[in-house]
Amino acid sequence: MVVGILTIGSIVFSRVYDGSREGRSEMAIDWLSSWFELTEGQNSKLLLINEELGNLEKELKKDRLEIKDEIIRMFASDELDQDRILQIIEEKQEQVDYFAARIIAEFAEFHESLSSEQRKKLVDEIQKHGHTNPSHQSFHHRYH
Repeated sequence: MVVGILTIGSIVFSRVYDGSREGRSEMAIDWLSSWFELTEGQNSKLLLINEELGNLEKELKKDRLEIKDEIIRMFASDELDQDRILQIIEEKQEQVDYFAARIIAEFAEFHESLSSEQRKKLVDEIQKHGHTNPSHQSFHHRYH
């Protein structure tokens, strides 16, 4: 489901971009609303998903500079504090897990509100824009 959300986001954001997250989000919501002929209720659900994605982004970026400085200090030192690096990763993973559960629940409500025609259009759009070029595949998919 998270992959689906990210796929939809990449489809939308590849079509519209004004530089700021807020601008991209607003244009994406407008495009989705128009393209899928969303009702007011569906649009409200989409806005909630967008808000939670924004909250996740803010949370992940909140202490980015401090973490970067800490990692740089570790690399500059004689010993790498592996436990601290794992702790940083675990803390970020906890943030992602917290927001993922909320985003997936909201996306499930949005999905449930779609008509069968809207779902088909959504699936068609995701398939149309799926990565078919091997150079766009992740390292994991190329070598495993």
